[in-house]
Amino acid sequence: MFEPALSRFGLVKAQGQTGVSFCKYKWTGSRTVGEREQEENPIMRATEVRQLLKIGRNTLYEWCEQGIIPHKRIGRVILFSRKRIQEWLENNENERREN
Repeated sequence: MFEPALSRFGLVKAQGQTGVSFCKYKWTGSRTVGEREQEENPIMRATEVRQLLKIGRNTLYEWCEQGIIPHKRIGRVILFSRKRIQEWLENNENERREN
């Protein structure tokens, strides 16, 4: 019943298992479900951007306040466009190479 949905996430029904099994499915994909969702979602939250840039929370928020990094603030939530962050990273890398 759920097999098509589970196969979308890299899970297939395990064949020929012996003994007691709590899970009838095994992992076949190369990426985790979270990684797949991150790649498909065009919007990033602050925690994802911090992990990508390997920076601290305060640094990221300071960069947002100073307008260093592209972002949108909706109330108290800060959101980032995955595409704009990738472009920003490429531009900053090019500037570093020129200097």
